[in-house]
Amino acid sequence: MPLGLLAKRMLTNKSIKLSFLLTLAISVLISSVSLFMYQDYRSRIDKELNQPMAELLQINMHMTNRAFRNYDNIAVQLSFHPLAVAYVEASLRDKKEAGARLLSHFKSSAYEEEITSVYVVDLVHRRYASSAPEGEQDFSGKAGHTWIPWATAMDTEPLLIKRRTAGGDEVQSPAQSELISLYRPIRSGDKLIGLVILNIDYDRLFTSIHTQLNAPLYIYNLEGEQIYPKRSLPVAEKHMRQVVEELNIQPFTEVELDKQLYLANQTFSDMTGWRWVSFISLEDLLKHAKLVRNIIISLSLLSILIGCAALWYYRRTAFRPLNRIRGLLGQKEKSGEPDDLHQVEQYLQSLLKDYDATSAISRQSLPELRSKFVEDVLFRRIGASEIQYKWRSYFQDWSEAPITAAVVSINRYKAWSAEFTEEDQLLLKYALSNLVHEVLNPQWHSIHTSLDKENMLVILQPRGGSPAYPDPCPLFDRMIEMSRHYLRLQLSIGLGPQAASIAELHHSFAGAKSSLTRRLYEGYGTTLSISAHDHLPGFTRQEAEKWEREWLGSVESGDAEAVTRSIREWSQSVRHLYPAPESVYTFADRWIGKLVEVTELHGLARVHDLEDYTAHQLNMMDLEDTTALLLNLSQATAEGIRSRMNRKEHSTVQQIIQLMEEELSGNIGLQQIADSIRMSTSSVSSLFKQQTGCSVYEYLTRLRIDRACRLLMETDRKVGDIAPLVGYQNETSFIRSFRKVKGMTPGKYREVSRTNGA
Repeated sequence: MPLGLLAKRMLTNKSIKLSFLLTLAISVLISSVSLFMYQDYRSRIDKELNQPMAELLQINMHMTNRAFRNYDNIAVQLSFHPLAVAYVEASLRDKKEAGARLLSHFKSSAYEEEITSVYVVDLVHRRYASSAPEGEQDFSGKAGHTWIPWATAMDTEPLLIKRRTAGGDEVQSPAQSELISLYRPIRSGDKLIGLVILNIDYDRLFTSIHTQLNAPLYIYNLEGEQIYPKRSLPVAEKHMRQVVEELNIQPFTEVELDKQLYLANQTFSDMTGWRWVSFISLEDLLKHAKLVRNIIISLSLLSILIGCAALWYYRRTAFRPLNRIRGLLGQKEKSGEPDDLHQVEQYLQSLLKDYDATSAISRQSLPELRSKFVEDVLFRRIGASEIQYKWRSYFQDWSEAPITAAVVSINRYKAWSAEFTEEDQLLLKYALSNLVHEVLNPQWHSIHTSLDKENMLVILQPRGGSPAYPDPCPLFDRMIEMSRHYLRLQLSIGLGPQAASIAELHHSFAGAKSSLTRRLYEGYGTTLSISAHDHLPGFTRQEAEKWEREWLGSVESGDAEAVTRSIREWSQSVRHLYPAPESVYTFADRWIGKLVEVTELHGLARVHDLEDYTAHQLNMMDLEDTTALLLNLSQATAEGIRSRMNRKEHSTVQQIIQLMEEELSGNIGLQQIADSIRMSTSSVSSLFKQQTGCSVYEYLTRLRIDRACRLLMETDRKVGDIAPLVGYQNETSFIRSFRKVKGMTPGKYREVSRTNGA
C-alpha cells in the first residue's frame, strides 16, 4: 500500500487518530513540563536543600543545648550550695577549712565525663577551689590562668560560655588544652562575690556532632569568634567571614566563593548564643538537573517517533484478526472498517475480569473468606460498597432477611484446658464448630469465626424467608446440653438483637457481648438474650470507694476474717441490687489491682492466682467464681501482712508511719524520725525501704498528698490554705508535688473528683 494512502487511512480511523494525537500531546506536554521543572527546580532548590541541612543543624544544636542545660543546672546548683557559698564568704583565716570541705564535696560528687574540672572562685580574696588536682589556691598575679579575663564580665552577665585554652596549673595533658568554660555568678545581695566555672573538654563535647563531608559545619559566638572546628578548616577563614556577613540573620541564602555557588544555612542557639552555619555546593546538583532536562526532552522527541512507527505497524498488522474476534463474539453482522476496536476490548476485559473473580473464589476456601469478611465488618476495615459486594459474592445462598450475632463462650476455660493437651483442645473446638453447624443447619444459615481461645462468634439467618423470625434460644439450649454431654464443655451463649443488614452486624455483636455479661448473675450453662437488665445502672463511685476503703483497711491490718466477711456481704449486696455486670467486673478488677499494689508495697510473695490473671479471665466468671477469686486473693494478702506485722521490724515501721501521720503538718524529716526511735538515719532509711518498698520521703509525700486529696474533696478551703496543713511551706512547692503524684493540679483534682462524685 502506498505510504500516502496508508497515512490517509490511518488519520481517517478514529482510534488511530486519537492515539496519534494523544501520543503527540503527551510528548509535547512532557517536553514542556521538563523545561518548566528545570526552571522551577532552579528557583526551589534552595528551599528543598534547606530542610535537611536545617534539620541536621537543629539536631546538632539541640544535642549541644541539652548538654549545656545539664551543665548549667550543675553550675546553678553549685552556686547556691551551702559549701560553695560558705567558701566564697569565708575570711582568709577560715578559707583553708572552708576550701577543704568544698574539695571533699567535689570528690564525693559525680560529674559527667566531659567536665574536666569545676572551680569555685572567691573574687574578693582572689582565691579559688578546684576539683582538679591543683586544689585550693590563690590566683593573684597568675597571668597563666586564661579564665580570669572573663571574671569581671560576670558582674553584668548571668551566664557566660567561652572557648579558651587551658593555662597555668590547669594544663594536665595535651588532650585537655582546649576547653569550653561555663560561668555562673555567686552573689551576696546585688554584689558579685564569686563564680562557679565548669570547664568542659572541647573534644568530648563536640564528639557527638553529626557532620557531612559535602556540608561543613561552623560555630561562631555572638562576637564572631570561631568555636568549631578548631583545625582542618575546609574553607578559608576570610571566606567564612564573607558567608557570615551575607547570611546576617537570614535562615539561608546563596553565596559565591571562588566562582562556585553554595547554599549557606544557619540557626541560632537560645541557650549558648552560638551561630551554627553550614553550606553545600550547588554546582553538581545543577549539572545533574541540566542532564535530566536534556534526557527528558530527547526521550520526548524519541517517543513521538516511536509512536508514529507503532501506529503505522499497528494499522498494518493489528487489525487483521479483528474480524475473526468479532465473529467469535457474535458480531459478524457488523462490517466495514474496524472502528469499534475499543468496544471489543472492553467486552474482552469484562470477560477476563469475571473469569478472574470466579477463579479467585474457587481457589480459596469459602469459609475462610467468610470468616475474614465478618472480622472486617466487625472492626470496620472496609466500606459500605465493599461490604455489599462481598456479601453478595460470599453469601449467595443467604437472603436479605435480618441476621443475628451470638457469642458462644467456654466457661472455666483455664480448668478445662488443663485437662487436655493442646492437640486435644483443637480437636474438641473443631468438634464444637461442627456441632454448632449441625444443630442450626436445618432451620438456619450459620457461619462461625473464632474471637479468642474461649469465645466463638456465630452469625445466624433463618432459612426460607419466613415472615416470622424464629427463636434460636431452644437450639442454643440443646447445643449447650450436647456439648456438656459429648464434649465435656460447659458453655454460656450470649444472643444479640436482630441486625437489619450485614453492615449493622457490629450492633448485634455488641448486644451479644452485653447479654453474655449477665452470666455473672445467671451462672454457667445458659442462653442469655437481650433484656431490660442490660440497661441497669452500675456501681456508683461512692459505693465502690466505700467497699474499697473497708476491704483495704482490713487487708492492711491483717484481718483476714474481716475482709472475708466484708466480701461475702458485698457479694450478697450485688446479688440483691443487680447492678450492671460491667461495673461489677470493673470494680473487681480494680480491687485486684489494689491487692497487687499492696503486695508489692509490703514485699509479699505474689499469690499463685495472680501469676496468670487477666481482666479478660475475670469477665468470663459468674458471681460465685468472682467472689471466690476475691476471697482467695484478699485472704492470702491479709494473712501475709499479718505475718509481717508480727515481726519487730514491722512494728518499728508502723511506729515511724504513726509519727509521720501525727507530725504531717510540721517540718518532719529523717533526722527527727531517727532521733525519736533512737536509730541512725541510715538504719531508718534501710529498714523503711525494706519493709514498705519506698523511701521515707516518698511515703511521707504520699501521706501528705492523700490528706490533701481528702481536704480538697471534703472542704472548700483554698489551695494556699491546705498547703501548710499538709507540711508545705509555700503553695508553689505543694502544687509541684501534687502534680508529680496525681498528674494534675489540686484545683483540677477537686473539680474532677466532685464531678465524678456527682
